[in-house]
Amino acid sequence: MKNLNNLVSTDNYMDSFKKIADLLLNQYNLLIGNVEFEITEIEFYYNDNDKHNDQNIHGEDEQKISNSWYIHRRGRGGIDITFGDSKHYGGILIRGIKEVNSDKYIDGPLNVLKEIQKILNKSRSKLRNELKDIENSVVKLKQKSSRSDKFIYQGPRVGLVEADSLVAFPYRFIVDINPKHKFVEKSYVYLYTLKLYPHMKDRILKDIGYKFDFELTLDTLKNNLKINEAKIKYLKKGTE
Repeated sequence: MKNLNNLVSTDNYMDSFKKIADLLLNQYNLLIGNVEFEITEIEFYYNDNDKHNDQNIHGEDEQKISNSWYIHRRGRGGIDITFGDSKHYGGILIRGIKEVNSDKYIDGPLNVLKEIQKILNKSRSKLRNELKDIENSVVKLKQKSSRSDKFIYQGPRVGLVEADSLVAFPYRFIVDINPKHKFVEKSYVYLYTLKLYPHMKDRILKDIGYKFDFELTLDTLKNNLKINEAKIKYLKKGTE
């Protein structure tokens, strides 16, 4: 696989993340031991301390290299594909996977990490010592025989500190929208994707599988006291 950090352009971070998301979601699978999974959901975190000062990245040394693994040292737990360099931190959180030979979805960063531990029968500390290169570890990325060309949904990242100026940006990427795929904050994902790709409205509504009204859903979210105002502002931009 090409160096992921080389795909990052300081002129357009969003476009850079889209290109990397297409690479990971449509062209590679995750191989855990001998069990192969499709990657169904990822989130991007990147801090260059200048144009893109992401306060939610962990800022660990492992995230200052590219094409390696980083198992979280804080929070509940998760695993990143790193894409930083000597000066900048980069982590792509794997939020969801699907077993290739079944309809088994693993949703949520902690559940993904637990699945890796279960299959390999290894503790987090052992995994930290053993997982390095994303193409040559016991957990690795394997190129598909042919690209999938799945439509990629986008939404805001989950559970971040509201004060972060990037909290509302659509840095979450998801494929395989269907009733068996139980990812969280679906309304945000649908609203953001309809906002970003209005020309794909018919396709998106077909994938969702039930009647989904943009304005009605947005108004419902606005009336929720726990809602993130930055995300609502992002969605309302250009509609008022």
